[in-house]
Amino acid sequence: MSEINKIGRKLIGESNVGAAIRRLRAVLTENPFVVSGVLRQRLENLESDYQRMCDFMLHGYRDDQREEVYRSLLRRMADLLGDFELAELQATNATFGTAAKNHPDLTDDYDTVRQMLEGYVQNLAMLSLEPEEQAESRLQTLHDEHLKQLDTLFNGLLSSRQWSSGKKSFYTELLLSPTIDNGDAALLISAVMLSAMAVADIAKLEMLFEVYRRATDEIRRQRALVGLAFALPDKDFNKIFPEYDQLVEQLCADEPTRRELLELQKQIFLCMDADRDHETIRRDIMPTIIKNQNIRITRFGIEEVEEDALQDILNPDADDEKMEELEQTIQRMMDMQRSGSDIYFGGFSQMKRFSFFYTTSNWLMPFNVEHPGLRQVAEKLKNSRFLQLLLDRGPFCDSDKYSFALAMSSVLDRLPENMRELLNNEDALGPTMEEVKTRSAAYIRRMYLQDLYRFFRLFPQKNDFQSPFDYEKSPEFFFFTNPIFSGTPLATQAISLERFLLKKKQYDALMRVLHNFDSDTAEQQMIEASLALRRGNYRDAQQLFARVLEKMPDDERAMHGMARASFNCGDYATATQYYEKLLSLNPENAPYDLNACIAKIHNGQAEEAVQRLYKHYYERPDDKNVCRALAWGLLVQGSLEQADKLYDSLVSDAENTAADCLNAGYCKWFGNDVEAAVGLFRRYLRLLGKQAQNHALVNDFKSDAELLQAHGIGRTEMLLMDDLVRREV
Repeated sequence: MSEINKIGRKLIGESNVGAAIRRLRAVLTENPFVVSGVLRQRLENLESDYQRMCDFMLHGYRDDQREEVYRSLLRRMADLLGDFELAELQATNATFGTAAKNHPDLTDDYDTVRQMLEGYVQNLAMLSLEPEEQAESRLQTLHDEHLKQLDTLFNGLLSSRQWSSGKKSFYTELLLSPTIDNGDAALLISAVMLSAMAVADIAKLEMLFEVYRRATDEIRRQRALVGLAFALPDKDFNKIFPEYDQLVEQLCADEPTRRELLELQKQIFLCMDADRDHETIRRDIMPTIIKNQNIRITRFGIEEVEEDALQDILNPDADDEKMEELEQTIQRMMDMQRSGSDIYFGGFSQMKRFSFFYTTSNWLMPFNVEHPGLRQVAEKLKNSRFLQLLLDRGPFCDSDKYSFALAMSSVLDRLPENMRELLNNEDALGPTMEEVKTRSAAYIRRMYLQDLYRFFRLFPQKNDFQSPFDYEKSPEFFFFTNPIFSGTPLATQAISLERFLLKKKQYDALMRVLHNFDSDTAEQQMIEASLALRRGNYRDAQQLFARVLEKMPDDERAMHGMARASFNCGDYATATQYYEKLLSLNPENAPYDLNACIAKIHNGQAEEAVQRLYKHYYERPDDKNVCRALAWGLLVQGSLEQADKLYDSLVSDAENTAADCLNAGYCKWFGNDVEAAVGLFRRYLRLLGKQAQNHALVNDFKSDAELLQAHGIGRTEMLLMDDLVRREV
């Protein structure tokens, strides 16, 4: 966080103009950087107006407008600090510094900007009426010139200072206008978003909201919504800009908008799982796909592999089996994609080194087959429908579509003829998207988020920006936890997000949502209790589940949670009570009965539990969990011979656990086979790993002291056993 930014935050928190002026003066003296004369003059004017106000008060003048004047000075100071912060960014940040050099004043030349964007659409329409041979050269020139102008405008908006109300009105109407290209509008919305993320600006936020609220084109709407969510500043911003409250109030008033905000927040977390999803695909899916393809990749290109005639004789069903395996594998990957996973990130992350991606705006450019950066590709694919198929049906985000097209151009000459012909076919893209799905708001938003994820992860100058996908380093971008939403109707969506985060094991994020939307409803308490249970806070979980059960005494989820929490904190009587209640509701539920028996064993009711466990053992003798429970019950009961047989079976199995070895060691020890017990305890420590070896055994003896003492083993024997075990470990 820069010093200017810190001053801005203090100004918002303290609403103290004089202190902000003094701090800004000190920063400019101690850390000089290039500041325009205009900014310095604005600071002089503001300081002069503030001093005049102080002098009027000093001389005893009463002013009924003093509060209003002071609020106007606060706003002027906030705007000025925003522009100083931008100037500091331009001086210290390569991306913003470069952007500022690209004709920043163009953004204030409204007539030129409008003519540039509208003229492009008009010229395209005129050229489409001319013969193709005559229009082609002029069309290329038009695209080249427009791309340069568009990049200049993108950089100008990215590095633009605090907006006036007039500038906000102009760009709102321009980006809503049907007379400019949809792709142009989408790109410029992204530029405004990045600018507002870097330096808060209420006018830019209001523009994004208006575009989201009024746009008829779904791409513009969804880009504006994402931009708005990522650019929202902290709640205290409303102390100086009360219209921020009004904006949030309007945003949350509409039920469909609240649902879209919820979906957006979930989609952001799904994007953050891209690395984990890539590992799943690399480890579990791609080997199967590659194994079942009749191709091999060599340094000379891709070659077809001849079919093995002998294989057809030895295994005539092999082709069908391979096809079925391949279909199942691809279906699994498609299911991941339908659930929102970013299945292509891992592969395409290696394809962002083309010179095309040296230009910042290209990372967020909607895919356009006429983009000058694809001209060489288009020339090679002149007689192919590949680029148009990629545009219309490609299941990738825009950034990956550009990567795919550029990569295809580089390998096209090395492809077999039949694979080149395939480029006219939808199969070239693998499973494609239905057109109706690609038009849905959720799909458009997800693809845009994937574009942004690649930008913030892979852009060469990514460190010039704060990533909204790293909520631990940049918590302000986790918009559902922004205090501005606390007490708003968005709370109606919080429960759904909390369930989602609990399922995704995003416990820290869940805790922050719970704090922002405090509620005493049973469902909220259920989620809090489930979170406490999963984090190992068993006493807290028990208390929270108790509150839920006061409101919903017959809720099976709450009873199950109460039973688990009680068991884990050693309250075996309560655990037994609730497992028995669950069993009465579900008499055929074997896991409930198994858990009830284990709780009974710990609760001093081993004889009854063992009788029930024998029934499970006869019905499912190969069930290791049943075997473990019965062996433990017999051990506690003192039936060492029967327990020993079961433990011998468990520890000889390849899937034995550390707990099996520990309990089997107890069984040998109680039977006075000390040497065998030592060996099993050593196996136990090896299975735990090196980090636990220094203390684990002594701790276990302490935890199980009651059981050990029941078999005549006291503290001295425990210490001696620990020493014997460690002698040769």
